[in-house]
Amino acid sequence: MKLSLIIVSWKVKDLLAKCLLSIQQNPPPFPYEVIVVDNNSQDGTVEMVHKEFPQVILIASPDNNGFAKGNNLGIERITADTEYIMLLNPDTEVKGQALAKLVQFMDQHQDAGASGPKLLNPDGSLQPSCKTFPTISSLIYNSLLLDSLFPRSKLFGSYEMSWWAHNDLMEVDQPMGAALMVRKNIIDQIGLMDEQFYMFFD
Repeated sequence: MKLSLIIVSWKVKDLLAKCLLSIQQNPPPFPYEVIVVDNNSQDGTVEMVHKEFPQVILIASPDNNGFAKGNNLGIERITADTEYIMLLNPDTEVKGQALAKLVQFMDQHQDAGASGPKLLNPDGSLQPSCKTFPTISSLIYNSLLLDSLFPRSKLFGSYEMSWWAHNDLMEVDQPMGAALMVRKNIIDQIGLMDEQFYMFFD
């Protein structure tokens, strides 16, 4: 298996359906699998996946485990020989050959343990998809919305890197888990996501 996609969902049945459909309509040209971990949504998500996407591997958790543990449940379920793991939020939609291009990038850059794509909002505007490691000052600027007032400032926009247009290749501290491709052998080396963090910084 070349790629395993893991999607953790909670009360987002309609968005998840669009996400799964986008993968189905834009599949990569190599073997892949999709694993959905539902965090006890109780909104018909489990039934929808069973009915509309029977090829998807579904883990119906009896609890809302949060982001880190949910992804870990998915990682533990993947095919053993998977080369790449893609964490994908249920509110994302795959366009064109995005998955194939990400895998191609990883194949060509063996020094990269993980990579994230440029993300766009539904209207085509940029959705910042990476951050620097947090500092007290950068979190203060962020909480005061100074990065929104001065998005081109490398000082005020340092945490969410709002000054960067995401149009070129850059090594970053924190690629977002909304769409994150990781080498399986890296996870084997460093371990699963830290479940002490229910969401964020995991």
